Amino acid sequence: MPAMLPFDLQQVICEYAMDVASNDKFIFRAMCVCKLWAHFVCSKFYRDYEIKNYLGFVGFVRTIASRDTILPYGEYIRNVDLSPVNRYGIDMRVHKMIRYCPNLVSLTLGHPSSVKPDTIRLMSKYCKNLRILHMGGLESFPFMLECDFAGLDSLTHVEIHMTPIDGPSLNTLPRTLIDVRLVKLDSLDHQSLVEFTTNRRGTLQTLVIDRCTLGARSQQANIAQVVRPLSQLKRLELSGGQVDDKCLESLFDIPLELDSFRLAHTHITDSTLYRFAAGRLKCRHLNIEHNPFVSEQTIASLPHYRRQ
Repeated sequence: MPAMLPFDLQQVICEYAMDVASNDKFIFRAMCVCKLWAHFVCSKFYRDYEIKNYLGFVGFVRTIASRDTILPYGEYIRNVDLSPVNRYGIDMRVHKMIRYCPNLVSLTLGHPSSVKPDTIRLMSKYCKNLRILHMGGLESFPFMLECDFAGLDSLTHVEIHMTPIDGPSLNTLPRTLIDVRLVKLDSLDHQSLVEFTTNRRGTLQTLVIDRCTLGARSQQANIAQVVRPLSQLKRLELSGGQVDDKCLESLFDIPLELDSFRLAHTHITDSTLYRFAAGRLKCRHLNIEHNPFVSEQTIASLPHYRRQ
């Protein structure tokens, strides 16, 4: 009977039924009605496939790699989060998953991850549509990590968390990035970060530097040099104990207007806030929290301050 109904009506009926009875048993039955219904089900449920445990992940990879399926299920996958299974040895299966999911848009590797650099390089060959990558530390590479992101030309959003990545590797990321979040990076030097932002000055709109070392204390980072090239920057977040008054010298002399500026868990003092109030850098929303060396009175006197 389903084949006798118009395409649009079948889709409405199928989607309504899935909303009412959204469980694995019904989904399997709906996929067995006909190839068209299998397409409807895959378009809805495989797009953001939720991996809950290791056994489920094993079955998922086996299914998308199987040749005895009604449809190429892997081609429906858009978003995958591997965080629930990242503590297991999943590199070989992720390697296979990438080959069968060419339309991936967002991939979260979790932290720490057992995925290896070779598998990440494989993405540039098969994941041409990948726009969002969240990457944690790699268990098998606890020291300096050389990783080649060249070829991931569609990437616009990147979060790199506790990965011992070096400067040259970071600079293989595409120059069209819009949103970059660097969290707990100890191997990245200041000059490499300056080079990174300079090469992305026309596109980068969000920059988050969270508890990154950025070189030895004797060669302290100058955030102004990092931010100065970014004429399109709209959101800036700085956090961590290495962010202090000296680190932020000259930052507030930059004629830049931000939508959002956040300072958290830093070692800045009131003198930095005075320079901000008198400087050329402006922002619509200011978020200052958990900075033990600044006074509440000085914070409250700043324009556009928003208490969290």
